[in-house]
Amino acid sequence: MIIAITGTPGTGKSTVSSILAESYHVIHLNEIVKVMGFYSGIDEKRGSLEVEMDELEAYLREVLREHDEIIVEGHLAHLLDAGYDIVIVLRCRPSILRDRLRSKGFNEDKVRENLEAEALDVILIEALEGGFDAVYEIDTTERTANEVAACIKEIVEGNVEEYLPGRVSWGDELEKIVDELLREGV
Repeated sequence: MIIAITGTPGTGKSTVSSILAESYHVIHLNEIVKVMGFYSGIDEKRGSLEVEMDELEAYLREVLREHDEIIVEGHLAHLLDAGYDIVIVLRCRPSILRDRLRSKGFNEDKVRENLEAEALDVILIEALEGGFDAVYEIDTTERTANEVAACIKEIVEGNVEEYLPGRVSWGDELEKIVDELLREGV
């Protein structure tokens, strides 16, 4: 089984994947990009790597041939055509996500961009439009990493009702987020 764990930065992908590494082989896409040099430069405004997606996808396909039970973790996972059996989008309430991103040292432009993406369901929509057979979402806001890992195990076991797309919505926070960002001049 090939499982993709994706989501906006700060939603808990790496932490949860580390827990699941006890049962699965885990590929951390960000590490692969850096170690293998699958990037063409650095986006100075965002402070992020400009990833060579074709190279990353080709490498990933080779690695996937070697493992039966594998998790592919990263905010780009859902953009790669890797024959996933399950795609899981981790979500986090934007007001909490903002604090997480700032504590990671993200600059304010990158914080704003990621809050907008989370509030507007960008990664979920991209995953749903990606043609995958099974896409689920988990709200990580008030769950520990161990609890999120348990949710993922539930999904793998077929207990998916609670995690169907559309159950997580930040509409109640959207206006508040926009107002705060405007006040902060972000």
